[in-house]
Amino acid sequence: MRTTTLDDLGSLLQSLDDRGLSMGSGAAAAYHDVSWAGGGLRLYALSWALAGTTGDPEWTLLVILGPQPGQSRPLGAGLQISDDQTLLVERYFADDEGDDYLYAQVIGSWQETFQVSLRFPDGTILTLPPLGFQPDFC
Repeated sequence: MRTTTLDDLGSLLQSLDDRGLSMGSGAAAAYHDVSWAGGGLRLYALSWALAGTTGDPEWTLLVILGPQPGQSRPLGAGLQISDDQTLLVERYFADDEGDDYLYAQVIGSWQETFQVSLRFPDGTILTLPPLGFQPDFC
């Protein structure tokens, strides 16, 4: 994944702010472009430590999936986030009326990792390596 600054995500973050979600002060962001025969997707991953948690420290992973610049929203494409046992979140582009981006957020302990899978309109699934929290980057 390529690192990016939160400033580069301006309109996406504004959309999240409008929905009542604010980033932690030490948020880190990265993105990855994935292409297939029918177009291209861009996956953003943002993470930050959660303040004020009792017991084990926690972090959050926010995943944003959308078309690559210049591409249209791919109907039928989607994302899934799992921990090592359970499917936690599943989102798909279902119709022409929805947002240009899918958003999914999960929370875990600093030791917990999450598996992100992308589903392409043709049914192909790409599973990324597990994503974990790295406090040195936030």
